[in-house]
Amino acid sequence: MEKDILAKSMMDAFDSINKQELFEKMKITFKGENLMLAILMKMGGKATPGELIQYTECTAARLTAIAKSLESKGFVKRIQNSEDKRSTIIEMTSEGISKFMLLQKEAIESILNLIEKLGEKDAREFIRLVQRLSEISSEKSGLGEVTV
Repeated sequence: MEKDILAKSMMDAFDSINKQELFEKMKITFKGENLMLAILMKMGGKATPGELIQYTECTAARLTAIAKSLESKGFVKRIQNSEDKRSTIIEMTSEGISKFMLLQKEAIESILNLIEKLGEKDAREFIRLVQRLSEISSEKSGLGEVTV
């Protein structure tokens, strides 16, 4: 198969998979408020806005909007930073931890369903390929130059 045909086939495959319900659910699980909860969990349940901005690379305005929304739902609270009284810390509440655990459970169930349909051999190959894509995309000369 010629490389340009192969490239087109790969683009079509990415486009096709991107539109599937399972992957839509997975994208929703890891963006916006849900992503912020996941990041907070990775950071021990609390972080400064600056740390979250650095980790997520989102704007201060976007972070503020997400934090306010999560706070209004009772998933986080903003507390004064004891080390620097001029700043705040965003801390998960027990409701926020429960929400994250539910999201994680749903994501795992979706992935287990995918593994069951793929079979163990194909699932392992998929993981290998995704890990390889991750390696390539993190290289300066890799996919970092490519926009799709």
